[in-house]
Amino acid sequence: EEDAGSKANCTTYFEEYLLPQADSPLVLCLDDVDLIFPYKEIYEDFFALLRFWYERAKSRKLWKKLRLAVAYSTEVYIPLNINQSPFNVGVPVDLPEFTPSQVQELAKIHGQDWNINQVEQLMAMVGGYPYLLELAFAHLNSYPDLTLPQLLAMAPTESGIYSDHLRKHLLTLEQDPELALAFKKVVKATEAVQLQPTQAYKLNRMGLINLSGNQAQLRCQLYRQYFREYLKSQAQGSLQTETSGNILVAIAFTNVVDSTTQMISNPEEKLELLNRDFQIMESICQQYEGKLIKSTEDGLLIYFASAVKAVACAREIQNILTQATATTTNNKVLSHRIGIHLGEVFFSGKDVMGTGVNIAARLQSKAKPGGICISEAVYQVVKSQLTLQVTCSESQQLKGIPEPVKVCHIMP
Repeated sequence: EEDAGSKANCTTYFEEYLLPQADSPLVLCLDDVDLIFPYKEIYEDFFALLRFWYERAKSRKLWKKLRLAVAYSTEVYIPLNINQSPFNVGVPVDLPEFTPSQVQELAKIHGQDWNINQVEQLMAMVGGYPYLLELAFAHLNSYPDLTLPQLLAMAPTESGIYSDHLRKHLLTLEQDPELALAFKKVVKATEAVQLQPTQAYKLNRMGLINLSGNQAQLRCQLYRQYFREYLKSQAQGSLQTETSGNILVAIAFTNVVDSTTQMISNPEEKLELLNRDFQIMESICQQYEGKLIKSTEDGLLIYFASAVKAVACAREIQNILTQATATTTNNKVLSHRIGIHLGEVFFSGKDVMGTGVNIAARLQSKAKPGGICISEAVYQVVKSQLTLQVTCSESQQLKGIPEPVKVCHIMP
């Protein structure tokens, strides 16, 4: 009937045609229902209709034949009249986090023959979150030359596969300062914390936290690494903008090895490979609390408050890039040198100057392709805290540096 409206017509169609002909329960499955959440003018009427059918089954035998299965993501919270919502009635079934054995089985479904070590590496970043796991396997299938370490290194960055997912949550938090403050408390905590019930409910439904009673814990390390940097910058700004004058930091200077770039004749392809490697480096540096100062044409300048973290970060970078080289069959890889010095530098706005920067740059030039070269000042700090194989030369004069510097090479 044209004048009855879509809801009445739909109800009539079920009541007069579909349900009377059904000899057994009629199951109506609705998947990805959250896709209509952004459209209030649609979801309010549609969800009220589903709730109406549910209530109708309480008093009419014919409607008892209808079964509704509604699948949706809880990440987007929408306010609904509790008497018109289909989400607060029936039997809720939450999709639990996958176990390691289930993740291994999921890998097989995607044609990946993974061992338990690879499973643990991925789960260390995204936990057992089904959606994040599915994205990872789908991406690895689409890009067979991409290694798991490379994917994980870029995961918490704007260039990683989860960037859209992370930005969506970031936008939600920016629009709700109180919720962002509560989430910051969880991100900073090393143990479970208690939140206000409303905030805990919203963050849990967004998938950002797990709840055990009233105690909240971050759902996975991906969120900690991504949101920690954002929340930190929101709260206190970066060191470059706050600091002026001389301070003691560990400076790391990276540069691509010329011979490896000469093997790639296409300038656009060379730039693409450089950007890929820079993204990997930046992501790893964030994990070790390093701050990118600037990028040069072929390298990065980064500082760390800790020399130990600077060296650990450099080793992680070279390890991941070496793994990529070993697994890439098309020889389209670049090699990088890294130099690290601990000394005084001068911050001016977002730039940094001083002899410490120059020494790090000269040490980089002394490093072997794919290697790391550190000053004796760095070695004296880290030798008792990191397990290293190091060979040190006698003090030598570096170009543009007044005093001789003892150069130490970290062995692979």
